Parts: sequence; structure tokens; C-alpha cells
Amino acid sequence: GGGGWREAYAAELGFGDVAAGDPPPPPPLADGLAPADPAWHLLRLVFAPTVPLPPLPARPPLPPRGVGSGGSGVSLPDYSLAWHLRLVVGELLQLRTPTADDGVHRAYLAQLETCGRWHELAAAATALPATPLEEATALQQALERLPPPDEPTQEVLRVLDLAPLDDPAPLTPDAEALGSRWLVGHPHDPHRLLALLHAASAQRAHAQHRPSGVVRHFLTAATAATAAAAVAASPPLPSLAE
Repeated sequence: GGGGWREAYAAELGFGDVAAGDPPPPPPLADGLAPADPAWHLLRLVFAPTVPLPPLPARPPLPPRGVGSGGSGVSLPDYSLAWHLRLVVGELLQLRTPTADDGVHRAYLAQLETCGRWHELAAAATALPATPLEEATALQQALERLPPPDEPTQEVLRVLDLAPLDDPAPLTPDAEALGSRWLVGHPHDPHRLLALLHAASAQRAHAQHRPSGVVRHFLTAATAATAAAAVAASPPLPSLAE
């Protein structure tokens, strides 16, 4: 499966203009496709500049009951590499599509929560194939366990809830930053995570007994979801080669 990329990559590293520091990721094949070679995907995972979830420092958290071993009898100090391998390389090896109930996935979310990595937790919680409802539920559950680090106090939330119901609900700066990072990896889907964040925020407002926050976040989520659906239904832009 496209083993010729290795020779081209070796020639680039040996004779190309490679600056000091980490080497560049291996380029795609001449036709623009990725080779069916796990080594290529692992190198892209390590050296590609847009990888959203870099490995965490080794820190053995206390995993939830039934999560630590993933059914294998092995507990890892850092689940990030195993999670990435299962997600990226598993497809190449034609393994079963991972689900939210997989032990490694649950252990990795627990590790991110323990380490306080809010942005990574939100991204990992929505990384598996899922329906929109399952995706919103996963993000909502992640935010319930680890709210944005800059979530306003109850006093500030009460002031925000005095705004008219048809005013767009605000997100915290950390949540907006997460939306901006999402655009890097999903340039054709700019509204998807925004809709998820507002839907999750509406659920959180419900748990906080804030009816005004529930309505405003759900209305804002619906607007973002409509925009995301319109983007998904629009025809792709023609390439310059055409």
C-alpha cells in the first residue's frame, strides 16, 4: 500500500532543506491521497503541526471503576498514544469502529479530566463516529465533569440571564477559543462545535436551574446547527485544477 513514500520521505530528510528541530511530516502521495501504511500515519500523528491532541505527560490517574484495563488486564500510565493508535491505525487495520464504551476511550477521557485538559477533553469526547444527539450528549457529559476553566460565578450568571431571551447566549472565552481551534481541523464545518457547545451549555444551565440560560443556549445552538446543515448541504467549491 504505497510503500514508495518512504524513499521519497527519506530523500527529503537527507537532502532537502529541512530546518533544525522536528522533521516535517511525510507528505501525501502524488495523487494527494494517504498511503495505507500505519508508519505514514504514525509519523503524521507525531510531526503534523495540526494534531489537536498531543500526548500528555505520563501521569497515572485513578481511572473509574471498570475502566483502567479496558478488559485487557493492563493499566497504562498514559492512554493518549493507545487512544490515537486505536483511532487512526485501527481503521487501516480494519478493526471494529471504536465506541464511547470502549475501555481505552473511557480511560483517556478520565485521564484528560484528571489532568484538567478541558480543550482536549471536549475534542476527544466528540472524536468518535456518532449521531448528532450522541455527540451532543458526549460533550454535555464531558462539560458536566469538567466545566470550562473560566466558567462565570453564579452571581455573574444571574446577571447574564437578565438579557432578552432572543439575544444570542454568550460562551466563555475558553469555549470560544475551543471553537477557533476546531476550525483548524474542520475548515468545512465552522458551526458544528459551536452548536454542540451551546447545546451542552443549555444542559448545564438546566442542571443549574437557570431557565433563561436554557432557552438562550438552545436557541443559539439551533441557529448554529442550521448553519452547519446548510454548509454540509452546499456543493463543494471547484478546485483550482478544474
